[in-house]
Amino acid sequence: MASSALSRIANLQRHFNPSNPTSKGEGLIKISPEVSAALTRGKPVVALESTIISHGMPYPQNVGTAKEVEAIVRENGAVPATVAILDGVPCVGLSVEELERLAKMGRKARKTARRDIAYVVATRGNGATTVSATMIFASMVGIPIFVTGGIGGVHRYGESTMDISSDLTELGRTPIAVISAGVKSILDIPRTLEYLETQGVCIAAYKTDEFPAFFTETSGYKAPCRVDSPEDCARLIDSNMNLGINSGILVAIPIPKEYSASGNLIESAIQKALKEAREQNITGSAETPFLLGRVNELTGGASLASNFFVCIPMFQEDGSSSVTSSPLQMFPMMSLSPGMMSPYPWLKELKPEERGLYLIHLLVTCANHVATGSFENANIALDQISHLASPDGDTMQRIASYFSEALADRILRTWPGVYKAFRSTRLSIFAEQILVRKMFFEFLPFMKVAFVITNQAIVEAMEGEKMVHVIDLNAAEPAQWCALIQDLSARPEGPPHLRITGIHQQKEVLEQMARVLTEEAEKLDIPFQFNPVVSKLENLDFEKLRVKTGEALAISSIKQLHSLLASDSELRKKSLPIPMNAAGVHLPRVNQMNQSTLQELVEKDTVNSCSPSNDSTSSSPLSSTPSSNMDSFLTALWGLSPKVMVVTEQDSDHNAMSLMERLSESLYFYAALFDSLESTLPRTSLERLRMEKMLGEEITNIIACEGVERKERHEKLEKWAQRFDFAGFANVPLSYYAMLQAKKLLQGCNCDGYKIREENGCVVICWQDRPLFAVSAWRFRR
Repeated sequence: MASSALSRIANLQRHFNPSNPTSKGEGLIKISPEVSAALTRGKPVVALESTIISHGMPYPQNVGTAKEVEAIVRENGAVPATVAILDGVPCVGLSVEELERLAKMGRKARKTARRDIAYVVATRGNGATTVSATMIFASMVGIPIFVTGGIGGVHRYGESTMDISSDLTELGRTPIAVISAGVKSILDIPRTLEYLETQGVCIAAYKTDEFPAFFTETSGYKAPCRVDSPEDCARLIDSNMNLGINSGILVAIPIPKEYSASGNLIESAIQKALKEAREQNITGSAETPFLLGRVNELTGGASLASNFFVCIPMFQEDGSSSVTSSPLQMFPMMSLSPGMMSPYPWLKELKPEERGLYLIHLLVTCANHVATGSFENANIALDQISHLASPDGDTMQRIASYFSEALADRILRTWPGVYKAFRSTRLSIFAEQILVRKMFFEFLPFMKVAFVITNQAIVEAMEGEKMVHVIDLNAAEPAQWCALIQDLSARPEGPPHLRITGIHQQKEVLEQMARVLTEEAEKLDIPFQFNPVVSKLENLDFEKLRVKTGEALAISSIKQLHSLLASDSELRKKSLPIPMNAAGVHLPRVNQMNQSTLQELVEKDTVNSCSPSNDSTSSSPLSSTPSSNMDSFLTALWGLSPKVMVVTEQDSDHNAMSLMERLSESLYFYAALFDSLESTLPRTSLERLRMEKMLGEEITNIIACEGVERKERHEKLEKWAQRFDFAGFANVPLSYYAMLQAKKLLQGCNCDGYKIREENGCVVICWQDRPLFAVSAWRFRR
């Protein structure tokens, strides 16, 4: 599944650091919070190039100019978005620190046009974007206006050198309105205009019939079109966007007269600079910076003075150079309302693979904002996600829907009153949960494999036993025990007397299980009893388990123990003492439980004054260590002396303290589960939607909840192994026959994605190569 959600996440792993997703966001666009907020709210945004910062002026004049240009944009009611590539990350909108850093780099920052983008990103380099690269990134994030000085063009003698700026071809394929002071006068203006016509670019001059030439108001060449007001410009740009013409617009605005250098002086300097460039064999991307610098020297700084004022070309009213009539005023006239145009039009153009990768980037970025309390920026990311994610889309869109809901839920919890009011009418229908979990069992093989392996381990451990007692810590699915009854009925020595104790918080579920299992046992003529215990696991009264002398005990736990890992300061007392008789021998704990709910046991814990003994003294290693909810529960289970305890748990680390770590791990885990559903059921399947919603509730618990509310605290197999060993259990390697049965079951699924593997005597169930569930067997260690 090359395009699966799991593979997309794996491919993206090298592109982000979960603790700081934008610092290593190689290949991804970083949008500044100010620009993101503006795009979200439909506020005008103006893209600005960065080559002029690094290559157009010396430091510190360059950074001063950059700041002044951004200030002009803000004065006109828009948000500036200077574009550059920093450490391999395309950035739309630079902070003051980033502007300063780029300015100090100077020419060490690579001059980056379209052809250079991939290289600068791949090498994690620094790039100052030219007109073409700036247009690309502006278009990608949905910025329709780009203001610059002079654009590139056909170089003089270009008819023989074929030296044509990529600015021109970019204008022909990227639907951005470029507001500029015209074509640099060091270039071949008539051939540039001809080439732009070939590219299908609409060219308009503002309040003049003559095309301006960057440093000067006039070039001597007629402009194809003329506009005479900001309203005219707005209508022109609006028409181009709404008609879907996939080429740009060039609006050329003459520089104010008082800042226009003498045309004759500059033309003379250009000819001299061109001659020197040819003599020194300066060509390609090095030519324009050389010519601009040399022309500035030859004109005594006149061109540099002009260069500043063409950074933001201005509309002039009656010859005034005031910025009050700048091109930025066209925004209010443009139909940018959500009803007519998406605030993120570029999102719709993403291919599924690109969309999936960008969704992951947005989720990680959003989670980072949530973790740092930057809820406004998190809201911006969530808004972008809402334009891409869908609960009935492809796998990555579905996953993103539930993770974004989880992140929103976490934000909402910071306002308890709002959260409680919002959730007050939401009812959790338990019958629905049971039904959906049954669907998960029927449509996917994970729990079937766990049941097969669990039953085989129990059958092998109970060989020759006459009285068998099985305790099910989550008695929800009778199919597992129907299969066990059938296996035990086929024993050569005959079936044992079987008693199953089922623990569940819903009485109706246990009644249904008792009915089904009793009928199955009667049909096979097996002596059978069912002992229902209505209880939550954390409140379990061990006396109600009714473990009797002479019974061989087996314990089954399917995806239950992790819920006891929820931190509860009131329950983190000291460990349970191991009762001893007068001879100093540990007694079975079950005989000592007079007030024996788990919570009562934890609350009454005291330190065992005796030192821990070795296996021969039959003591639990937990008896002298600080106890937690889980430790106490395992100690209590150890006290029941089970012949075998088989545990199935999610094999993933979702119990980290850090939100970012939990997000990263859970993205992998649930991507694999959603991929497996994608391979099993069509996207329109109601059953699939209900199962994904169930998984979405787990995601919300992992991401949004903390403390005792966070029940889905999944951990890796190695952690469980350490915990069981510490509690006094010894590992029982699962048999080859159990593995064989599991593999046979998976072969019947008609899907290559399901796999199992053996790890230190345990079985790990995978989707592709991603571990999802681990099954392990343990015994009471004397």
